Amino acid sequence: MKKRLYDFSTSNAVIFILAYAMLLTLNIFSVSRNNWENLPGILFFIVLLIGLIAVITYYVLMAISIDEIEIKHRSTRILKKNTDAYIRPNFRLKYNEIIFRDKSINYEVLSKKEVKKNEIAVQYFDKYEFYVLSYLNIEELKQWSS
Repeated sequence: MKKRLYDFSTSNAVIFILAYAMLLTLNIFSVSRNNWENLPGILFFIVLLIGLIAVITYYVLMAISIDEIEIKHRSTRILKKNTDAYIRPNFRLKYNEIIFRDKSINYEVLSKKEVKKNEIAVQYFDKYEFYVLSYLNIEELKQWSS
């Protein structure tokens, strides 16, 4: 069984998609009223489409996936049997994150950039905690300590 962890809430996704739908609809309406001859309107429409495609690609297609063997996010892979999971506050974005780390890597000797490259972070939601606890067969997520 494969599970995907998305880095956004359902309400954020609905608001974002509705905002894009409204902008695209208004833009298509205004450009079509000018018989598709309004160059700035067409360019704005193309930029909106490229932005929507980029956001969907980053947040949906590149989401964290957990299967029977490993946890994957882009090029970072952590074997399920070597996974440690933590809850860490993200003070800059004002939410908590679930951090997946590989037990076989000594993170204390790595630079901050290498640590970020070797760990996987996803926004904390209660449903993710329940899934991670049951799927990784651990009792509780460890609280982050600096």
